[in-house]
Amino acid sequence: MFDHIYWENVEKLVSIYEALYIVLRIVDSEVVSIMPFVYELIRLMKTNLYRLKAKEWVKHIIADRWDRTLKHPLHAAAYYLNPKFQYKPGVGCNYELLQAVHKVFSKLDPNAEGVCNFGNE
Repeated sequence: MFDHIYWENVEKLVSIYEALYIVLRIVDSEVVSIMPFVYELIRLMKTNLYRLKAKEWVKHIIADRWDRTLKHPLHAAAYYLNPKFQYKPGVGCNYELLQAVHKVFSKLDPNAEGVCNFGNE
């Protein structure tokens, strides 16, 4: 019980689960719309898990859940169009994010002529 290594491991485990808990609480909130923030929250959570050297099975669960349910063009487009994130280095010219915006706009109005020019200015 008084083993120093034991408590260091407990502290590491709590910090890993704390990152997951914070994101889940924010995503589960019904007070404010979090659509524009989901992409950034997951990105930050994954970065924190790698920084904390989380076990591979934890990283795999997060990556799998992201790929199967949350990695949606609508989340990426909301992230890209959010002024808080759009002007961060690497976001404004990110090809994958631009593709997501194109997909969302083309679904909203398949006959729009200007959709294919968005982001090519």
